[in-house]
Amino acid sequence: MSGKSLMVALRGGLSFLLGGVLMAAAWAKISDFGSFTHYLAYVRGIPGWLGAAAAVTIPSIEIALAAVLLCGAQKRVHLIALCSLMAVFLVYQILAAVPSLELAPAPCPCMGKLDPGSTWEWLVARGVLLFGLSLWRLRLERLQAPVGVQT
Repeated sequence: MSGKSLMVALRGGLSFLLGGVLMAAAWAKISDFGSFTHYLAYVRGIPGWLGAAAAVTIPSIEIALAAVLLCGAQKRVHLIALCSLMAVFLVYQILAAVPSLELAPAPCPCMGKLDPGSTWEWLVARGVLLFGLSLWRLRLERLQAPVGVQT
């Protein structure tokens, strides 16, 4: 396998993996919408209207990014948005895992029933892994683009 073929395979594989994870996370939130809204409103203390807006917006963003990744139509801006989303999720998980901050009495139901009984350690580890993979995917895009050409 040539270097270029390997690069194309890595880019496609990472896009498929990250797109699949985002689509699964969105599906989990939508399919158990009541639990996700309850988590935002009562556990996180977000006001009702804002919690409802967030409960719709978060899966919508995940679906949009997943669709772009799964269709192979991503541009650098989409990958930067993906890295930003994963960074926000990771920072939230790290801060929520610190007991003295008392940010979250219960782990985030990010993956709904697909991930029952998650521990803080697992959520942080998963966040680090997904953030790292999204950075790697962005790096592969940068390596692929000719010098001076932005995608």
